[in-house]
Parts: sequence; structure tokens; C-alpha cells
Amino acid sequence: MPTRYKYDPAKSMSTTALILAIASIICIFTPALAMALAPLGIIVALLSREADCKLNTLAMASIIICAIVFFLSIILVIFSLLFLISQAGGVDKLYDFLMERMMLYQ
Repeated sequence: MPTRYKYDPAKSMSTTALILAIASIICIFTPALAMALAPLGIIVALLSREADCKLNTLAMASIIICAIVFFLSIILVIFSLLFLISQAGGVDKLYDFLMERMMLYQ
């Protein structure tokens, strides 16, 4: 007779949250993707609470990793924008440069 395995939805959701956290670490240099995966990992980790409303260790680790990756990706976007503005010589020159490039493709 085959052995039946007990299905634990809280454990599988916390594993899914950890996979999303690892994927967001891998995608840290594409901030748009990291900023999409990290909150999704946090939501899945919070949904994996058991009946007594306690988070298991995987879910807690996922929340911590996703929060760190989310804030790092926000910082990366801010520094990238500041670098672009400083290289262009100011916001007005950057805007003029982008408008000029858009006119070339119309």
C-alpha cells in the first residue's frame, strides 16, 4: 500500500515565498523585476501563517530577505536617477536630451 504524505499548505507557501525571495535576490540589478517579486514574496509569506497565526522560520526569513531586496532596489533606482541627472548637467538638460531623442523616433 502506498504511503500517504500529509500536505501542509503553510509549509508549501512559505517555501514558495523563499523561492520568490531568492529570485528577487537574483534580479536585484533589474530593479523593476526585483520590486515586483519582493512584495509578492512578502505577501505569500504572510499568507502562509498557520492556524495559530504564527509564522514558521522559512516565512520569516523570506519576509526579511524580500524587505532587504525591496529597499536595496529602491536605493539602486534613486542612485541611478541621481547619476543620470548629474551626468546630464541637471534635470532641465536631461529632459531636453530625452525630448530630442524622442523626436528622432517620431
